[in-house]
Amino acid sequence: MSKIIWAAGSIMAAAATAAGANWYADQKLAAYYAQEQHSVADDEVKIQYSNFKMGALQGTADWVMTLALDPCKANDLLVLQGQDKIRKSWNGYQIDSSYVFKSGNAAAKALLRGEQQAHTKINWLGRALTTVNIPRVDTQAEGVKVRLDPSVISIHAAAPISGAPKVTKLEMEIPAFTVLKGPSQMLMQNVQFETTQGLNDAVLDSGHTRFSVASVQRLDTDLSGGIKNMEMIWNTEVGEKTVGFDGSFKIGELNVPNSPVTKDIVMNLEIQNLSLQRMQELSTVMRKAQKSCESAELLRQDASDAFLKIVNEGFDFASEGNQISVGSGVGKANLTGKMMPGHHGSVQSFVKMMPSLLSFRADLEFDKNLLKSISSGYSQATSAPLMTDQDIETMFSSLESSGQAKRSGDSLKMLMDYQFGQKMFLNPDK
Repeated sequence: MSKIIWAAGSIMAAAATAAGANWYADQKLAAYYAQEQHSVADDEVKIQYSNFKMGALQGTADWVMTLALDPCKANDLLVLQGQDKIRKSWNGYQIDSSYVFKSGNAAAKALLRGEQQAHTKINWLGRALTTVNIPRVDTQAEGVKVRLDPSVISIHAAAPISGAPKVTKLEMEIPAFTVLKGPSQMLMQNVQFETTQGLNDAVLDSGHTRFSVASVQRLDTDLSGGIKNMEMIWNTEVGEKTVGFDGSFKIGELNVPNSPVTKDIVMNLEIQNLSLQRMQELSTVMRKAQKSCESAELLRQDASDAFLKIVNEGFDFASEGNQISVGSGVGKANLTGKMMPGHHGSVQSFVKMMPSLLSFRADLEFDKNLLKSISSGYSQATSAPLMTDQDIETMFSSLESSGQAKRSGDSLKMLMDYQFGQKMFLNPDK
């Protein structure tokens, strides 16, 4: 999520929920608007109010927001100018914000053309929802045309009786996104993004991030194809001393030239028992890299050192429930294991020693139709020889007779146990 989008939305939610907190606590909305200046995200965003006027049921306030786009370019600022129209009703406040681009770089100007609108509702419990409407965007640069259909950003926030207001969830919905370059065209439809993480400048917190696209289509003289129902989910669970992650990647259908249709792709990953202290140190380095003008080499070294501290303490991992369907063939896979603690002084040393630190068990199941479909696609794409039915039968028989697999009709199961550089094939039925 770019800083420009953040400026267009979440800062308003932060401002609105701060106002909501003041109302919830002492029914004085003016206490918020009367402050000369508010800062968000370590002074990356500043908003200044003026001309606040409030009657019994409605009022207005003018504001100017300044956003620092690049910490290495002090003069690279985005400035928006707007007004809040405030209405009080039986169930809380309604704040309608209108704003325009005042100054900034060309990218911001292309995105924020004309008057923009945002609408915030705050109830008496201090909960707020801000909706930012982004009008259609048509822009062109260096031969690339980009069109963004009218989109919506939603920011959920909460203002407790005590403590600072917090943004709790950010959502974005884009009906269609098109990129044109010469004869090539890419169209993404029904793009959705949702996250509950990284919204309040926290170093590391529990939450989730989800990104989904109903369809992606590419039209090109050399390569055309498409994806349907793609979804990526990443969850973070912060415990007392450890951190766990789990994520999934799914594709309903993948269609590329010279290949059979691939369906029901599912890939899962889970990492557990990571040191909370070490993960916080890495997160701090990553945030520092976003905000700092220090040399890239120094930041890379800091990131490498933080990464090594994590892997040197070891962790558990798993990848279960993976599957794929190619043509009429099906494949499934599962993996569970550990990364043992180590004492590495460099990333290169870690990579070299990693095979001797890994312990895992992997099981794989696939059928003849899967091999046949993959071979057919590979042959069409590379002109390589096509595997015949006899070739596949020979492979199945060879794997079974060697003890590396267990056969059941046209399906094959394999179970591999890997212990610190040594692998062994086991009976998959045990």
